[in-house]
Amino acid sequence: MHNPGSIPDDDRLFTGADCIVVFENSQSNFQSSTLLGLTQKAVNGYGRQNFAYVVNGGPTGNALDAFIQKAGSGAQYLFVTDLTGYNEIYEQFGNIWSSFVAGMAAG
Repeated sequence: MHNPGSIPDDDRLFTGADCIVVFENSQSNFQSSTLLGLTQKAVNGYGRQNFAYVVNGGPTGNALDAFIQKAGSGAQYLFVTDLTGYNEIYEQFGNIWSSFVAGMAAG
């Protein structure tokens, strides 16, 4: 696992890891077009099957299911929480945890 938290600037960073976290930020900063473009480049053979997104400040209800579908087209691994505080997002599960798990299972 390699976690730069964003798309690496140097293609050499697309080596040696089975999974790379190419997005670790809020949903409001999530730009699917930029991230999906990454899967089309297939840098050093890396593609959707190697990417993860960690999203905070995520949506709720039906918007969560739609977001899971959209994000899942660009990354094999996904974590979404509605929490936004830096300590919160790494120390606890948010209010949408059950809905997130159900959405992932259905997807």
